[in-house]
Formats: sequence, C-alpha cells, structure tokens
Amino acid sequence: MPPATTPLPVDGASVTQFDRFGDSRGYFNELYNEAKYDEALHQDWKQVSFSSSGKHALRGLHCSPYGKFITCVRGSFYDVIADFREGSPTFGRWCGVLLTEHNKKQVYVPARCGHGFFTFEDNTCALYLQEGTFNPVNEADNHPFDPLFDVQWPVPPGVTPVMSPKDTAAPTLAVRRPHLTTATKRGRILVIGASGQVGGAVLEAFGPTNCIGTYSSTPVQGMVPFDLAKCAMNPALAVELLQTTFPTVVCICAGFTWVDGCENKPSHANFMNAAGPANVAAAAKELGIKTVWYSTDYVFDGAAGPYAETDAPSPLNVYGSSKLSG
Repeated sequence: MPPATTPLPVDGASVTQFDRFGDSRGYFNELYNEAKYDEALHQDWKQVSFSSSGKHALRGLHCSPYGKFITCVRGSFYDVIADFREGSPTFGRWCGVLLTEHNKKQVYVPARCGHGFFTFEDNTCALYLQEGTFNPVNEADNHPFDPLFDVQWPVPPGVTPVMSPKDTAAPTLAVRRPHLTTATKRGRILVIGASGQVGGAVLEAFGPTNCIGTYSSTPVQGMVPFDLAKCAMNPALAVELLQTTFPTVVCICAGFTWVDGCENKPSHANFMNAAGPANVAAAAKELGIKTVWYSTDYVFDGAAGPYAETDAPSPLNVYGSSKLSG
C-alpha cells in the first residue's frame, strides 16, 4: 500500500501513514520516496536534521520560513502545529498528532507555522526533512504556552516540562506582532458531519473560525476526514480525531438519514446512528470533552397523535430503531 496522506486542521498541514515490512531480523520502511508519497510532499528537501530528547521534554514553538516533514524514529511525542500565518484561513488554530516509533505516522508542517513537541519517553528521537537550511536570523521562536493559541500540551499532572532557556524566554506572538494584542483565541468546537445540512448549520451558528469540521468522503477545504461507520468498528479512530483537534465540545451531526437505505443496510445504519456516536462519546468522556449529539426523532409510531414525553418509543423502521439505539 502506498503511504496515505490526509489533511490536518491547520491549512496545508498533513499526516501520512506509511507501511512497514518486517521479519525475524527486524523491519524496513521508507521515510520518503518521491515516487510513492503524495504530490503535496514532493519538495526540494535541502536539509536533514535529527534530535534526541529526554522524557517530558518540550520543544517549541519554533517558526521557520520553510516546511518540515517530521518522523519519530524512537520513543514517542505529541507533535503540535500552530498556524502563525495571518493570511491563512486557519490562522490562530493549532492541532496535534501523536507520533511514535510504532504507529508509522509522519507530519508535514507548512512554512511559517509554529512547530513543537512534548516527549513521553527517554531517548525520544525525531527526524526532520527541511525545505530550507537552518539560519538563526530567519527563525522565530514563540512561547509554547502562548494564550492566543492555548495549546493543550499533554503534560501529566505534577510534571514540569523540561524546556531550554531559549524556549522559556521566547515571546508570545502578540509581543512580536503588537497589533495582535487585542486578538482573542479561536473557539475549539468539533463538528462531525460539518459538510451536511445540520452540521453546516451548527458551523454557521458558532462561526467557522470557532469550529473544526469533518467530512466523510468528499473533501471540503478547511475540514478533516472522519468516517463514523469506520469508527464504529475501530474506536481508536475517535481517539485519534479528538487527540488531533482537542476540542472543548464535539457536536455529532453526521448520521445515516436515508430511510430506505437504512432498510437495505441495517448494519450500516447502526454503525452510523448508534455505535459510531457511542465510540466518539466514550473517547470524549476519557478526555474530559463534552459531547452533543444532534438527531431527528423518528422513534415514535404516532398512532395516538402527537407524542408526549410519557409515550413509549415504538420505531417503525430501521432508521428509527438505529436512532433509538443511539
């Protein structure tokens, strides 16, 4: 399988999943191959860098005038991208991806975005492909706890992250750009199914700058892919989505609403309308995130006229029963 690259919530950023081949000796994998990797990653790489960090090290947020492609080759870290580009549609937004030596993921950081990571293990090593060569004059460090971004670094309770004096003393973006002094941080509302009618209305109500939307099949600019049906079979997909977006609230607006289709595909209806949302809610609860599930209500038979709260649910079809199960 060729490496699969999907967009992240920061415009131009992406995460790539690659294959690994192993036997009794160990394993082999390519970290980049122009003939196989996504066209967006076909860059003129000019420098290869390597870092080694101890446990609970925090590096960043570092801003370079060139893009970077990051791979964890040993240990594990939470990799963060923050959009410093004022002309970008996602300016002020950040996202994070867990990179480990085992999960076979790589992250692309666009030029002029902030980048940093927090390590979970000793001897954690990162490999960088860079579109440009390092020149201190062109680099701009930003404080990792800048309130304009409010990155939710996964620092365990009671732990003080290990930072360099340079990162500790780094200014916030508003210090570098005084016109941002009165700027407010973006909201972080995750709208699953934002490409649909209900999700689109929720996104409009809260304002696109305060929301991160998902689509299931047809790509939508500014949104990230997520499939509730696949999540029903693989709960880890919900965890990955929430760890990447780290919302304050997740609004589940997606579902299988084609009534006749539900009759023909009852298992898919239950995946989309019950099991998938349940897995998202469970993952959100573990992370302390509130879940709101939007659903039309077709679970009452209506034989006695308009239903009351005391009516017993009696769905007449698969659509209704899958919603009731949800």
